[in-house]
Amino acid sequence: VLTRLLTPEIFGLMALAQVFMQGIEMLGDVGTRASVVRSRREDPDFLNTVWTVQILRGLAIGLVTCLLAWPASRLYDRPILFPVICAISLTAVLAGFVSISVSRAERQMALKRITLAGIGVQIVGTLLTILAAWILGSVWALVIGAVLSSALQLAMTHVILPPFAHRFRL
Repeated sequence: VLTRLLTPEIFGLMALAQVFMQGIEMLGDVGTRASVVRSRREDPDFLNTVWTVQILRGLAIGLVTCLLAWPASRLYDRPILFPVICAISLTAVLAGFVSISVSRAERQMALKRITLAGIGVQIVGTLLTILAAWILGSVWALVIGAVLSSALQLAMTHVILPPFAHRFRL
């Protein structure tokens, strides 16, 4: 459906933004989720510290991405790439606030809720992206879809998974 609503150039532009974003995220991986999955600690101080580091990482990735967006847009000679990459960086910021309950559920192999939430987010995110593409017909439809999907994923991790009293802690 999206290929009928948007031109191939729009998908190429979004692919450039996503690859740029993914590269920065991979360079900034500090292993917070893996540390929770591998550790047997259920200490709230430990889990809150991991969550805080995850948030700081998301904010740092968002900031670095925005700082490097202008040179990237100049490199590819696509001025629209600058605001697109800056907007896409919101997905990293939102991902930083994802509940630590996701990692706890992965450790306990309780993947049913995570999987169902992920499928629900994909379906709703796709429908929102299609709606945005139908209305806007530009790369901003894909950007809006990505950011709204990240926001929905964030909300789902705090609503569907077992609650955890998140507190900022270092």
